[in-house]
Amino acid sequence: MLLARIAATDEVLGAIAAQPADLQRAFGLIARHVQILAGATTVSILEYDGTLLHRTADVGYRPEVLAALQAAFPRPPGPDFVPGRTVLAGEVVHVADLASEPGVFGPARQMGARSYLGIPLRHDGRIVGVLGLGRADVGAFDDAAVQLALSFAQQAVIAIANTRLVTEQQEALEQQRASADILSVISSSIADTQPVFDKILQSCKHLFGGDELDVLLVGEDGQLRIAAYLGTSRDIVEATFPAPVERTPAGRAIRERRVMHWPDLVQGEDVPGILRKMARLIGYKSMVFAPMISEGRPVGAIGVARSTGPFRPKELELVKTFADQAVIAIENTRLFQEVQARTRDLEDSLGQQTATAEVLKVISRSAFDLPAVLRALLETAAKLSDAQICLLFQVEGGRLVPVSSYGGNADFVDFHSRTPLPIDRTSIAGRTVLDRCTIHVPDIEADAEYKLRQSFLLGGWRSIIGVPLMRDGIVIGTLALARATKGPYTARQIELTESFADQAVIAIENSRLFEEVNAKTRELEQSLDDLRRTQDRLVQTEKLASLGQLTAGIAHEIKNPLNFVNNFADLSGELLDELREALAPERAPLYPALRAELDDLTETLKGNLEKIVQHGRRADSIVRNMLMHSRSGAAEARQVMLNELVTEALNLAYHGARAARADFNITLEQELDPDAGAVELFPQEITRVLLNLCGNGFHAAHSRAAAAGTGYAPTLRLTTRDLGDRVEIRVRDNGT
Repeated sequence: MLLARIAATDEVLGAIAAQPADLQRAFGLIARHVQILAGATTVSILEYDGTLLHRTADVGYRPEVLAALQAAFPRPPGPDFVPGRTVLAGEVVHVADLASEPGVFGPARQMGARSYLGIPLRHDGRIVGVLGLGRADVGAFDDAAVQLALSFAQQAVIAIANTRLVTEQQEALEQQRASADILSVISSSIADTQPVFDKILQSCKHLFGGDELDVLLVGEDGQLRIAAYLGTSRDIVEATFPAPVERTPAGRAIRERRVMHWPDLVQGEDVPGILRKMARLIGYKSMVFAPMISEGRPVGAIGVARSTGPFRPKELELVKTFADQAVIAIENTRLFQEVQARTRDLEDSLGQQTATAEVLKVISRSAFDLPAVLRALLETAAKLSDAQICLLFQVEGGRLVPVSSYGGNADFVDFHSRTPLPIDRTSIAGRTVLDRCTIHVPDIEADAEYKLRQSFLLGGWRSIIGVPLMRDGIVIGTLALARATKGPYTARQIELTESFADQAVIAIENSRLFEEVNAKTRELEQSLDDLRRTQDRLVQTEKLASLGQLTAGIAHEIKNPLNFVNNFADLSGELLDELREALAPERAPLYPALRAELDDLTETLKGNLEKIVQHGRRADSIVRNMLMHSRSGAAEARQVMLNELVTEALNLAYHGARAARADFNITLEQELDPDAGAVELFPQEITRVLLNLCGNGFHAAHSRAAAAGTGYAPTLRLTTRDLGDRVEIRVRDNGT
């Protein structure tokens, strides 16, 4: 059983290490091994995504029962089936007789199992799945089966964790690519938002599996209109719009300035009637609307409906990111159209738009090289705003830390590179964070709150703009532009600086997501390395254990004949001395030559026996060293149940004797005192003693049986007795 369990573990770990993203193969191996080793009729592995249970692997079910079970899933955990109870209870659930459970749902009653064991699969304190064992017999699984199932449950957790790491990495990379593609379209379609909207909907369909997707924009008349659509029910959707903002589910997301998610359109609570009706008509199951807000002004919303389960938190965040990118596209288009409308500023505005597009290209092409992106962004922002200095700070540890800069002399750059700024009103950057809005100072010398005189003197600037970097409503830093002349910046320059601040946030967020992906990748690689090292250690340990057992067996086999050699050599020496004494009176009549020859033969025989004893003792020393080597290990005294220990030793000795001699047979008798209880001892050492005693008894009985014929019945009796302050173990045989 142990070797089978080790082989099964090796096979499962090998499958996990070879294909960490393939749950099906690893789970199939685990289910089959648990079925065989634990004596189960059916085995199931279900994965839990935090809301629903999904069947991942099933073994031992009849086809019609399996079809019924699969049709009933995915489903939320509930008390009407054991895996659902296991998730709700958060611990092992053991049902001795399913027939006595009136609340068990139909397919479970038909699956042919009477007893069931549910084991939760935990990772980082959360339940990620359930291992379920069913058996046709009534009655609880024994402790050995439960422990074995728990062991394989840990392997299932490893497979789930590895798969989720790989899946998260792949999802993050796909999201990065989608964001980069959208930014690329934004940069190449400044005058037209339609390609951006189409690209956003295509990305949503690819990443979320959406069935119906649309971009809705708020018109000047307060009506929501379809700006882009992707799906198969265009007629139904177009019949719904245009519609007043306040009368639509999308309008609720816009009014409340948050992502609205309805995970269950048919049975969920707080679902608008129009969505519930369309869900029943078209087959939607869940829907999400992400508002598009620009500077507090409602722009529109992105809607995604699908026929699968609810949206995950990361998917909701990504829909919000796409909505923000759509806003950027709309804002870029609006800015471009304003530039087109202003004939007096046509040439300057075109240059500004081109520069903005170049920065977006840098972001899309070098999304993971943050220093290069920020340098290009700051340089472009400074040039387009007629500024000589541009600084970018990030909020870290309650201070503003400089991250990148453009312009300024060496002393100015050195001062800001080594001087974090406090978040207070003494600096423009600190004031920007506190007020959470753009700070515009036309003449710094006229600003009474400004106290950072060294920066002003070293840089030689007079006017400044500070723009907060906002992510999810939180200020993460500041973009500041300064120039040597006093005077206000134009509204266009302020808007452009704020646009660059948004792009800086996108660049920083892209870099952060990339670092998270790298960290997940490194974690996955480390996990795989740990698995390989663990597997190697298990194999090495098994080899060493086998070698120790082989060494001990060889030493035991050698020791008995060696003892006979040593003992008979000593005895032969003594007999030789007695022979010489007995022949002494008879030596006188012999011829001198014959006496000399007898003496020489006697001495030679005496010397040979001494050499036999000498080399026998040397061999005995070697055997003892082999036994000591095979017994080396982490032996420790501990409490063990005496009767269990002696029974196990007797069984091991008996099976060892049967393996050595196929014709061996003996009657085993046991009289174990139940009061013997637990005893503190060295289990390994006592077991070896008992193995030797029983082995000697088997040998004696077998020897007598060979000589006695058919009238003899070999018997070995093992007894334990509680003697109060000690216990007695007695091994008795009826052999020679």
